[in-house]
Amino acid sequence: LHCFLRLHQQQTFNLLLIDVLDQRLPQPLKSVVGDVILVASLAFSCISENPSSRPTMDQGSKKLMGKSPLADQFPTIRLGQLF
Repeated sequence: LHCFLRLHQQQTFNLLLIDVLDQRLPQPLKSVVGDVILVASLAFSCISENPSSRPTMDQGSKKLMGKSPLADQFPTIRLGQLF
């Protein structure tokens, strides 16, 4: 079971961010790509299995005020890069 979960986690980490976004919507404009990445990154950190690894409200709000260093890589960003 542990091996199966680890394999599933590796497969999830390798998914492209663009592939898990709602496909009914157009791709994000360049002007908001950084915001999309920040929100996705924060969302994944908020669902961490370990509660002590989850950000506080203060940490979350500060993260949303920042800029994503990955914005230029948007079409090729993998979910594993957001954790």
